[in-house]
Amino acid sequence: MKAARLYQVGKPLQVEEVPDPILKSGSAIIRVLSSHIPPFCKNVLSGELGYALPSLPFIPGVNAIGVVEAVAEDRFGIEVGQTVFCDPHVYSPRHLGAESDAILIGWTGLASASGRMQSL
Repeated sequence: MKAARLYQVGKPLQVEEVPDPILKSGSAIIRVLSSHIPPFCKNVLSGELGYALPSLPFIPGVNAIGVVEAVAEDRFGIEVGQTVFCDPHVYSPRHLGAESDAILIGWTGLASASGRMQSL
């Protein structure tokens, strides 16, 4: 499949062939039909806004609408063929007042310890 990857902050994205995703435990594979590109995307990828970007190279993205192509056996609530909204906000639960990790997948970290979540 084709994807646009960022190899260096401030440089243009490179469109290239990348391996198809592999179905992992607890996940689903979605064929993206449409994705939002915010008007300030250039400012994020240039480094101007100081976002905590994932490790390079990465495929930037925020939200998407797509169709479910595969679902892991341990995942429930979605089915192959279903149209879905992909929300990039992922966070860990708080424990005893500790700061939770939070990220927007493919975009930025939202907490001081978010780097490890972006790298998964």
